[in-house]
Amino acid sequence: MLGIQDLPLFIVAGLALNITPGQDTIYIIGRSAAGGLRAGVAAALGIGAGCLIHVGAAVLGLSALLASSAPLFNAMKLAGAAYLGWVALGMLRSAWQRARAAGPAGTSPDRTQMRPDPAAPRPAPPRPAAADPAAFWPTLRQGCLTNVLNPKVALFFLAFLPQFVSRDAAHPALAMAVLGAIFCLNGTFWCLFVAWSAARLARRAAPETRLAALLEASGGTLMLWLAARLALSEPR
Repeated sequence: MLGIQDLPLFIVAGLALNITPGQDTIYIIGRSAAGGLRAGVAAALGIGAGCLIHVGAAVLGLSALLASSAPLFNAMKLAGAAYLGWVALGMLRSAWQRARAAGPAGTSPDRTQMRPDPAAPRPAPPRPAAADPAAFWPTLRQGCLTNVLNPKVALFFLAFLPQFVSRDAAHPALAMAVLGAIFCLNGTFWCLFVAWSAARLARRAAPETRLAALLEASGGTLMLWLAARLALSEPR
């Protein structure tokens, strides 16, 4: 049907590739640690949207154009590296601000000052910036761009999807589109699980603000390394 072959193998291979940690996983973990589950979900859905764009490009033949044009590939590579670097610096800045808010390391607050006055009104707990509904869409767009601006993802779909389309397929473009949709759906479910896991870990560490800052700083550092590796990769 549709000329798709070895569908179970395709699903297993796709899941294995999705589970392998990469820049998308690092980005989702960093956003989940900084803004909670809502930010992690936005990042995961943005990554999924970026994958769908790559699938559409592969089906339309734009990825083939990217693969055949060295200047276009290198320009997109540098643009993607610059954007990843910008995102990484933003994560590192946020982690630094979070660590400053936690206070000096090694200090312990005075327990007598921590006892609340029963007659005093309880202040409302601070809301993280990512809990703002307006912050959902910028995080989603940022996640989408981190994926779209990576030319290696485009070449991956161009090389991976046709392997599971039979040569005598009546509609090979439709078969590739269906395979790409399956891959993106499975990948999005995995990314949502990563977001949930990272947000839960960060929520447990909420009293220890420094741990949350460390998680975000680690993600930002890895993203910065990935940006440098992409920029310095061998040109086509």
